[in-house]
Amino acid sequence: MRRIIATILFLASGVTTAFASDPVGPVPRGSPSDWIKDDDYPSAERAKGVTGASGFRLLVGSDGSVKDCVISSSSGSPVLDATACALLKARASFAPGRDATGKKVESIFSSRVSWVLPAGFPINLPEPRSLTVLVDVSKEGVVEKCTVEKSVDFTTPSDPCVQYPVGRKGASFIGKDGKPIAVRFVNRMTNEVQAR
Repeated sequence: MRRIIATILFLASGVTTAFASDPVGPVPRGSPSDWIKDDDYPSAERAKGVTGASGFRLLVGSDGSVKDCVISSSSGSPVLDATACALLKARASFAPGRDATGKKVESIFSSRVSWVLPAGFPINLPEPRSLTVLVDVSKEGVVEKCTVEKSVDFTTPSDPCVQYPVGRKGASFIGKDGKPIAVRFVNRMTNEVQAR
């Protein structure tokens, strides 16, 4: 009798396995292209001509709503990335994922938003401007002075002279006669407009 019961249990477990399905991820309701439109492009980033692709992962709840958004690969612009997640959380909707038994479960949906300027959109090129960093180095290779010359509207995220602290010793420079010489290192960054 035990052998028959064991065989029935074995056959029953085989039947369950045969009818079990693979887990299914969330399926977008409607078209994902409707989630973010051209009008959603942040105006400041558009004006600067900033483009990129925001890779994202959405945590989709068992009810099909977006519970969380994480940027998996940045567009290079924190503004574009934050905008993508905010709009996806507000607009994306899914048929929820299901486990192997068919039960609705939390699941992950991954994709990317491509931030592309519309065709014919004028890009605002920066006005001509310049920044010059001058570093005076003694013949012993010690930084003696660092100055910055810039046009009025040229902004930098930090002081360029931070890279060249006064008193720091570096390499000595050798003149044509083979002896150490004092030098001025000049680094120029410019935006200019040229006729062509």
